[in-house]
Amino acid sequence: ELWEAVMAKSKAKKTEETKGLSELLSHAKSVVFTDYQGLSVKDSTELRRLLKREGAQFVVTKNRLLMRALAEVKPQTKIPEFTGFTAVAIGITDEITPAKVVATFAKTHEKIKIKGGLLGDLLIENAEISMLASLPGKQELLARLVGTIAAPLSSMVNVLAAPTRSLLNVLNAVGAK
Repeated sequence: ELWEAVMAKSKAKKTEETKGLSELLSHAKSVVFTDYQGLSVKDSTELRRLLKREGAQFVVTKNRLLMRALAEVKPQTKIPEFTGFTAVAIGITDEITPAKVVATFAKTHEKIKIKGGLLGDLLIENAEISMLASLPGKQELLARLVGTIAAPLSSMVNVLAAPTRSLLNVLNAVGAK
């Protein structure tokens, strides 16, 4: 009876964990699967903090629970079976953040290895994740957009102000004589 109580609690905990992971994955714009074996707690915490600051999450889970959650949320996507230790970087706010943060982090931490990812319902490979990581982020794109919109406006203001400046220059010259 004690063993059944322990197993039931364990199964309930796994079900709860799968449900939480499914909820996160259902809101994910992109996902990066990583092998984190050998990564120190300090480095893992640092990666988690970097992702959280950018609006993404880093979740360490068992492969079987991850596969169940993915099958529930993305049944049409054929996900390969993972082996070893798997952690998931989940992008909630944009598609590029998980790829960019994990790829940058992996450059200085050789223990992190990218296994693949998802972009919406599309399974993507390491090369495609590297391409995503090289794209400019959302904030940089917004800054470029504002600059592009502002450039013609500032030129127009200069053109419209030119006659006024010319008139002031003429009046200053006359006043000086």
